[in-house]
Amino acid sequence: MNKKLVTTSSLLALSGAFGSLLGAPIYFNDFESDTAGDPPADFLVKYNEDPPSYPYLVDVVDDTTTPTNPIGAPGNKSLHIYKQVTENSQKNPIAQLSMPDSDPLGTGSLSFDLYIDANAVGEPAIFELNLGQLSSNDSVRSQSLTTFQIWTASQEEGSSEARIYIYEGGSSRLLDQTFTLNQTNTFSIDWSIESDLVTASLNGTSLTDNSGAVTAFGFNTANSPDGVSQVRFTSTGGRDVSYFVDNITAIPEPNSSALLMGMLPLSLVLSRICC
Repeated sequence: MNKKLVTTSSLLALSGAFGSLLGAPIYFNDFESDTAGDPPADFLVKYNEDPPSYPYLVDVVDDTTTPTNPIGAPGNKSLHIYKQVTENSQKNPIAQLSMPDSDPLGTGSLSFDLYIDANAVGEPAIFELNLGQLSSNDSVRSQSLTTFQIWTASQEEGSSEARIYIYEGGSSRLLDQTFTLNQTNTFSIDWSIESDLVTASLNGTSLTDNSGAVTAFGFNTANSPDGVSQVRFTSTGGRDVSYFVDNITAIPEPNSSALLMGMLPLSLVLSRICC
């Protein structure tokens, strides 16, 4: 039998074919190009005021700022979102990014590092993440394809665990896993308009509902029918909140029809290498 050698050009063709199937990041931000102490350059930021006028803060932090950045090696930067409840704090700080593309991502994934400060017992902070075709309004949960919340409420003093919720069809659903406060966690979310489902993982472990059986969740496409064009980091409720976000990565993923079409050039490359 005649066997062809696997040449460098063949490997490059194979790599390119696989790359087109797996998708490359459409957005990445580690905040290293931003100025510490200022809001991030490519975010819509709302209610960013230094205390004491309004105790909200959305800014980039590093070793030189107060607070300092808790994520990564010394010198690293991250996004800090802060709110202290006072008589002036009637709004929630907002940091919202838009995907650098004209079309929403119908199928894709989002990942980021997240560090949430622990609060006193009885005063839970609420981190909120919204994904969808969002406006610049204060409240966008009804417009979101999917919404996640992390509540730092605890039944035991000194606990470092926080509860995770997902909104499914407008109602919140408690997830089985917990989020560890005062440490860096990696959050990942995958969604597909084609299947009307979203899945997520925390530090590599799939998130499930509190029965431990459900790993994929439905979402609301009424106001975000084409997928995700904006991602919002915010908080909710009249409670203190302080958290840090870093290494935000968004990747478009092919739907099943695109995947089948992509298999054709890949099969041609394989046939040339192997036959």
